[in-house]
Amino acid sequence: MTREQYFALRSELKEMAQKIKSIRPQYRLSQKTLSLFQNKNGSLNDYYEGRINSSKWELIRSEHNVLDDARAKLHVQLFGLQMDFRFKHMIYCFARGKTRQQIEPKVRKGNEPSRWKLEELMKKYDVKEPVMA
Repeated sequence: MTREQYFALRSELKEMAQKIKSIRPQYRLSQKTLSLFQNKNGSLNDYYEGRINSSKWELIRSEHNVLDDARAKLHVQLFGLQMDFRFKHMIYCFARGKTRQQIEPKVRKGNEPSRWKLEELMKKYDVKEPVMA
C-alpha cells in the first residue's frame, strides 16, 4: 500500500464514520416513529382480529407503508455503510501490521467477515494479512 493510498483510506474511513453517525439517529427515530404509529393506530394483527374495520385500515395502511419504506431505506443505507466500514477498517489495520485477532478479538459464530470481500480489498490496496508470530 502506498503512502497516498494509506492516507486516502484513512480519510475515507473518517468520512464513512461521520455518515454512519449522522444516519444512525435518523434510523432510530424512524423505528421509534413507526412503533409509536403502530401503538396508536393498531397493526396488521388488529385488522385480522377484527379490531379495526377495513375503511379505517386502508387509511392506516397507506401511512404505515410510507413510514415503513422510509425506515427500510435508512436501514439499507446504514447497514451497507457499516459493512463497508468494517472491511475497509480491517484493511487499514492490516496495513498497520495488526492481525485479525487484534482487530476483532471476539467475533460471534456466523458473523465472520466475508473472505472473498477481504481478499478483493487486499488486492485493490496491495495489502497482505499479517500472521501472528
